[in-house]
Amino acid sequence: KVDGETKEPLSGVRLKLVSERTGETVKEWITDENGSMQFMGLPAGDYLVLEAEPKEGYQLLPEPFRLTITKDYKLQTFVLNNQKIEIAVEKRDEETREFVPGAVLELLDESGAVLAEWTTESRAETIKGLKAGIYFVKEKEAAPGYLLKAEPMEITVTNQAGVQTFTMTNQKLEVDILKKDKESGGMLPGATPYAFTK
Repeated sequence: KVDGETKEPLSGVRLKLVSERTGETVKEWITDENGSMQFMGLPAGDYLVLEAEPKEGYQLLPEPFRLTITKDYKLQTFVLNNQKIEIAVEKRDEETREFVPGAVLELLDESGAVLAEWTTESRAETIKGLKAGIYFVKEKEAAPGYLLKAEPMEITVTNQAGVQTFTMTNQKLEVDILKKDKESGGMLPGATPYAFTK
């Protein structure tokens, strides 16, 4: 059991070996510091390796790992790769849904500790290796021409396979333009307010 990118062994992963023919559980175990488990005397046939509990910060296997034991009496080695939990945080315009660059965002855990900070670009920001749980995306500085998001956005990160995408939207600033009399300060006859979006 190894990291899908670094190929380093993963300990603490709860796995189960199941006979594909009978559906019976042959063995359950938790990987050690070497990330491995050796079986002796397994009958030849097809088996499934199921992941009951991944290592913290890693995704569950998207599907059972299938392996075939042969009768040649040689040591067979099978490697299972795990990917780290990955999220993508997008910053988009509330109306046009286009990316909004230039905002400064923070990712906080439930205790309020800042785990990451970045300036948005015309793409999503990806973060890997988070533990499953509740987090908050907070806008520290608004993008030019946009209102500051008053409340942090709560997100729930799971250990399911695949990239989890979260989108924060913002409204553009609106400025009211009024035609007024220079001396009295009152609105000019026939003048109507005009809302200008920056």
